Amino acid sequence: MLNPHPPLAHAPLLLCTILICEFLLSSSKRWTSVDVHPTFANYLLVLLCLISPLTYYSGYWGADFANADFTVPEEAILSHQSIAQLFLISLIPLALFGVLRRQNPSAFTAVSYFLFLLLSFGIVVQGSRLGGSLVYEHGAAVQIKTPEQKSPLPEE
Repeated sequence: MLNPHPPLAHAPLLLCTILICEFLLSSSKRWTSVDVHPTFANYLLVLLCLISPLTYYSGYWGADFANADFTVPEEAILSHQSIAQLFLISLIPLALFGVLRRQNPSAFTAVSYFLFLLLSFGIVVQGSRLGGSLVYEHGAAVQIKTPEQKSPLPEE
């Protein structure tokens, strides 16, 4: 069975990056007349808020697929998990200011939204770095468990 964590783990970083690009483009005078950006950003923000908890919980599910032959320091696992929890918490004010930015456009809501977006981006980058450290420095879940292969011929 497929370990869901590796493919899901890249989604929050990608979505935060796209949201930052969208904010910068929509803030420039050249793009202010385009009505696609607010709807696009809303969909991306909703998608980020839906996929991020799935990514977090897939880490627990993915641990079940991990090869038990490796040993990873508990501190490395807990720091990755703590950063992931902090990222989930940072999504609350990000979503709040994302909604306020669309409902009540002002400089305060736009700047607050962008600051929380940058904060969330920084947290998810750190979480990705720690997750990569688990894999590439400690060898966590690098090998896939395979069932014992049986001989195709029955023994006599």
